[in-house]
Amino acid sequence: MTTAFHYTRKKYFCTVAGGTFMREFEIRLRSVKDVQDFVAIATSRPYSVTIRDERNKISGKSFMEMFCLDFSRPLRVICNCSDEELESIRADADRFLVK
Repeated sequence: MTTAFHYTRKKYFCTVAGGTFMREFEIRLRSVKDVQDFVAIATSRPYSVTIRDERNKISGKSFMEMFCLDFSRPLRVICNCSDEELESIRADADRFLVK
């Protein structure tokens, strides 16, 4: 199994042989409504969506777990998905993206 890591500004890619992809981007959630909207976006996806802050790693599909995160800083979203799926979730979450 071969693994390649690539870094570009605000975007991390990890490609694993066999077609599994890990994609990362940053978001900022400022209210309970933002959390609710983002969880709805994440739960509509068939692949895993993980959210990280400096100390925690939780499921982006769990409304309750989201409140373990530090919302004062940007959050890292990690998705195991294809390029097309990444663009789709980024388009749906555009208002939360750290640009």
